[in-house]
Amino acid sequence: MQSIETHSEIRLFCDLDHTLIYSHRVPIGLNKIAVEYLNGKEQSFMTQGTYDFLCKQNCVHLIPVTTRSKKQYERISVFHKELCCKYALICNGGILLVDGIEDPEWYSETLSLISPESSELQAIKELVQQVLLTSVLHDVCGLFFYIKHNNPALFAEQLRKVAHPKNICILHDRHKVYCLPSMLNKGNAIERFAKKFGEAISIAAGDSEFDIPMLARADTRIIPPVLEQYLPTENTITISTSVFSDGICNYLSTIAKRGTHKHE
Repeated sequence: MQSIETHSEIRLFCDLDHTLIYSHRVPIGLNKIAVEYLNGKEQSFMTQGTYDFLCKQNCVHLIPVTTRSKKQYERISVFHKELCCKYALICNGGILLVDGIEDPEWYSETLSLISPESSELQAIKELVQQVLLTSVLHDVCGLFFYIKHNNPALFAEQLRKVAHPKNICILHDRHKVYCLPSMLNKGNAIERFAKKFGEAISIAAGDSEFDIPMLARADTRIIPPVLEQYLPTENTITISTSVFSDGICNYLSTIAKRGTHKHE
């Protein structure tokens, strides 16, 4: 485990939805700015405090890590305009963007990594189609698929019971059920990133089960209380404030105040 006190570069691998940005359904106060539009309507927001800190900070290299597809990620203009994030890991780490362009070598390596699990993924896809009597599945770049459901937690639990997945992770968020190869996780993604670009101090921040592999591999992790049971207490920062993103920025500001970890 590396120490933040003794390293000149710090990477912040950060989840997006409900970590740095929030949908219009989530109350985060009135002092906020729109960062995502869908069909001309405001879709996601940042608190003004989070936005201001991220625009000014120079203590960490922010690397978004999200399950969003490229199209979904590109709707959030703040990360490639105001914040100018050079790198982003999208599709749960299956695709690397460099200055907004997909890295073909990374994608090819991802396909090889998950190939032993592709037949099981296909079998579960067919099972879902039979159970729901529908072919409406959203395939994401041939890496994983998801479905929208009015009770995703219940359906995910039912699917696990009937599918008995060995190498497929069945996860859910507030609106969707995801079926992903076990090797396609955010933890593997940040390890691959370090091999490709060199080692550096890593901080990870995330709010859900999707983020646990990434949080477990980071030197320091920032989490909400709901994830405490899944991770060791050492080098874990738990944020109990009402808006998680503001708590993340408050912690990062303590690094900035040390004044020894500036971008070159």
